[in-house]
Amino acid sequence: MRTRHTIFSYRATFTARTTRVDGVEEDWDRFDTFAEYDRFTQGWLSAARRLLKDTGSLWVIGSYHNIFRVGAALQDLGFWC
Repeated sequence: MRTRHTIFSYRATFTARTTRVDGVEEDWDRFDTFAEYDRFTQGWLSAARRLLKDTGSLWVIGSYHNIFRVGAALQDLGFWC
C-alpha cells in the first residue's frame, strides 16, 4: 500500500502549552503530493472567485501547515496584487 502524504500530521500532537491537536484522519483531507493539494486549493478558490460579486469577500482560515500555500494560490489567482 502506498503511503499518502499530507501537509498535516496523521497523529495527534501537542502544542508548547500541551494542548492536544488531532491529526488529519479523513481521506478527503489527504493528498498524495503538494502539487495535488495546490490543484485542489486553486480549484475551490477559482470556484469561489467565479461566484463572488465584485464587492464580495472571502474569509480563509488556515494554520501554519497550509496558510502560506493558500496565500500563494490567492495571489496567483489575482485575489490581490
